[in-house]
Amino acid sequence: MTTFSWLHLTDLHYGTPKDDWMWPETKSRFYCDIDDLREECGPWDLILFTGDLTGNVDSEKEPDIWKKMEGELEEIRLKVAALSHGEKPLLLAVPGNHDLERPGGDNPAVEELGRILRKYDVKGGL
Repeated sequence: MTTFSWLHLTDLHYGTPKDDWMWPETKSRFYCDIDDLREECGPWDLILFTGDLTGNVDSEKEPDIWKKMEGELEEIRLKVAALSHGEKPLLLAVPGNHDLERPGGDNPAVEELGRILRKYDVKGGL
């Protein structure tokens, strides 16, 4: 029988400015949890990261935040690979609401979407 196993992660909120001081300890505990989970679950074929990798970070104030986040994700992937005899699992990251940069209200696309929502009363239909 073929098996397929995955590690599901979510809501890391990396790079939240007021919480930066906690990251080293959080990361250390997270890696201890990964070690414990690996003991229980065996090797993983896939890492699913389903949203909120970052925490409302302003990329204009922190232009390299995505490069840092990419480095953190790769480090997690390498940590998991080290526990799996060097086999790197696939990584699938899905952005969450804190991972998006929303355009300001003066953006023409935002204005048009607002007009459409009002015209068709989208909220009223829910």
